[in-house]
Amino acid sequence: MTAGGRKRVSAADWRAKAQERRANQGPAVSEERTRLMAALIDLNAEVGFAAVSVPMLAERAGVAADSFHANFTDLEDCLLQTFNDGASRYNDTVFAAYEAGNGWRDSLRGAAYASALFIRENNRFIMLAAVAMGTAGDLTQARRDEILKMQVDMIDAGRGELDDPDSVDRGVAESVIGSIFTIMSRELGKSADADPVAFVPELMYVAVRPYLGHEIAKQELEIPPPA
Repeated sequence: MTAGGRKRVSAADWRAKAQERRANQGPAVSEERTRLMAALIDLNAEVGFAAVSVPMLAERAGVAADSFHANFTDLEDCLLQTFNDGASRYNDTVFAAYEAGNGWRDSLRGAAYASALFIRENNRFIMLAAVAMGTAGDLTQARRDEILKMQVDMIDAGRGELDDPDSVDRGVAESVIGSIFTIMSRELGKSADADPVAFVPELMYVAVRPYLGHEIAKQELEIPPPA
């Protein structure tokens, strides 16, 4: 629980769902599925999703075409499942970092760096995620909404730092998320070599300021990344 009595965001449900999904897959199917999804991530980055065919994907993954159909109904199903799998890994990483923090600012900072590192280290998956979200399928929309809700929850927990938590409503956290997305899109769009980790101090300032004020928030601009 936070100081204001609000429940801390938990990654336990995400991990449980991922473990259950993996347990329900046979070893051979699971390995082939993983290889097919990895191949789709690479091919999307190299030639674009629209140019990918099942034979091309199977060849890149080093599996038979029949293996594709044993794991996915079609290419769009493979796209959405690949997005869902990557989003689960993102959630596990970010929310575990949040849980490991000591206090709201520390938790939020840990989650922010975990998110930035994931984006930096999984650039090709991020490219695929943009394609998947453009499909607006039910699975993609549900996953996107879950990620957004959890991110808003993490920031909204800042109300627990206030003497009167009800003096700030949830709309503030939603506005902060919008500002963060705007900054990330602007900075990452400037250069293919832009490093999302470098933006975390500014993003933390934006997140902390509405709850704790400018003086405390600007401390975030001087806090170095974790070792």
